Amino acid sequence: IMLLAVLCVVFGVLPQLGIDIVRPAQEAVMNSGGYISAVLGGA
Repeated sequence: IMLLAVLCVVFGVLPQLGIDIVRPAQEAVMNSGGYISAVLGGA
């Protein structure tokens, strides 16, 4: 029963946190992806 309550809280909070976490993560991935392709292209 505790686990169920924890899951409810987690899934209730995740959408808000998820947006804050995913946006910067996507930007970081895009930036590192561009950096990697630039390095590979330069090499």
